[in-house]
Amino acid sequence: CRFITKEENNIPKQYFDDFIYENIEIYDSILDLDQIFIEILEDKTGKELDTLIREARFSLCPSEVHENCPFSVMESEERGTPVVGARVGGVPELIEDEVTGRLFDRKDSDGLAKIIKELWNNPQKVEGFRNECKKLNRDNLQEYSSKIVPIYTGGGTADSTSQ
Repeated sequence: CRFITKEENNIPKQYFDDFIYENIEIYDSILDLDQIFIEILEDKTGKELDTLIREARFSLCPSEVHENCPFSVMESEERGTPVVGARVGGVPELIEDEVTGRLFDRKDSDGLAKIIKELWNNPQKVEGFRNECKKLNRDNLQEYSSKIVPIYTGGGTADSTSQ
C-alpha cells in the first residue's frame, strides 16, 4: 500500500508492505489520516513498481525475520529512495542510520512511529538521505562474482577480495 495526501492524490508518498495491516493504529496516531489516503495496491512489477519506489518519500522494511540480504532495501536505495528498516538480519548492513535512512529496533512500533513522523515532517532530511543513496556504489553481478568465486574455489580469502 502507499500513503498519499489529498492534495497530491496522484503522487505516491510512501510504500509499505503487509506490515501496515497489522499496525494501522501506528499510522493513525502519527499521521492525520483525515488528510491522508491509504491506497491498497496489488502486486506491481516492471516500470510501475520502479515508479512507485522512485517516487516514494521513503520505503519501509519492517522485517521481523533475519533476512540475510533483503533486496527491497537495495532496490530502494539503488533508486535513490531512503529506507527505514528494522535492526535485524542484514538490514543494518545495508542502511547507514542517519545517512541513507533510519534503523529501528525490531518489533518496536513506538520507535518506528517516531521515525515515520520525523521523516514525514522533515522532507529536507529525507532529501539528504536520498542524495546519499544516490552515491552508493554496490558491485554489479560481474564484480561481485569476481570477488566471491575465488573464496569458494580456494583462490582467495574474504580479506584479500574485500575493498
